[in-house]
Amino acid sequence: MTTEAAYLTAAKAAAYLDVTRDKIYELCRQGQIPSTKLGHRTLRIPKDGFLDAIEKLGLRREGF
Repeated sequence: MTTEAAYLTAAKAAAYLDVTRDKIYELCRQGQIPSTKLGHRTLRIPKDGFLDAIEKLGLRREGF
């Protein structure tokens, strides 16, 4: 049985898109990628929302 995470870190989202974490943070600040702040420094990105957002932005990659 596999358990998939419902949330991504900025680092995992950046690796998936082959961009920097700063770019992911920028897209989250702009509201183009949904995210949730947990405390002062922790950002989590809902996987379903991330996949929907990158598809709308035309950044979708296969196999994720």
